[in-house]
Amino acid sequence: MYYLSDYKTFNNVQELNYHVKQHTNRRYYDMNETQRQVLQIIAQYSVKYAGACHLRIKTIANALGKSNRTIERAIKALVELGVIDKVSTVRRVKGGQGANIYRILPYNDEADMSEREEAEKPKADKDCSKIAEKETANLLSYSSNTRDTKDAEQVIHNSISNNTPAEIVDLLSPFFYGSDLYRYIGIVFKAKYRPHARIRIEDHLEAFRACISDCIRRYKRGWIGNLDCYLFASIKRLSIRLFFGMA
Repeated sequence: MYYLSDYKTFNNVQELNYHVKQHTNRRYYDMNETQRQVLQIIAQYSVKYAGACHLRIKTIANALGKSNRTIERAIKALVELGVIDKVSTVRRVKGGQGANIYRILPYNDEADMSEREEAEKPKADKDCSKIAEKETANLLSYSSNTRDTKDAEQVIHNSISNNTPAEIVDLLSPFFYGSDLYRYIGIVFKAKYRPHARIRIEDHLEAFRACISDCIRRYKRGWIGNLDCYLFASIKRLSIRLFFGMA
């Protein structure tokens, strides 16, 4: 199954194990025991092509002694949490039931990234982070010297609108304003960046709009507790799907 090399998400098994551990520590994702077990089974089959495997629902169910329906629900939950991605295939296996490609997605926690992890990020990411930090510092400096917070937020909002493609501002401005808009635009750009730099948000506006709206809806209904992390994972998962759709 050499084609699985096109779907792998990590460079080696060490990276795979690290990210699986981060997913299962329940820091942000409230996975139940079955979901964690399913993730572990997928990880076991994803060693040869780090992060990717071709697997049947029945194989997972038999390994865990659970029903196919239970496994399907667990996989659906893991996909919604941004822990894995399911790539439907037409490949048939013995017994007549098709198998899907499952990809374990990298764990991303921008708010709690350690200095060691930050140092390991790609150089392009570092450069983007430095630029973003400099821009944020300038905006915050202006805000701290402005008497009226409302005016400061207006300045930040105007600055974003003048320096960001209008289509992208329109995606998030119905939900965020000023410094919040600045932050969430940054999250969206960060999530869709490497290794999916070929994806342009402007070329897939409806897909990104639907994804962002769904995240906001889930957050407002109390289904998720950390909007930043959930939005990051959702945009990254969408970018992956779009990326492989282009390939």
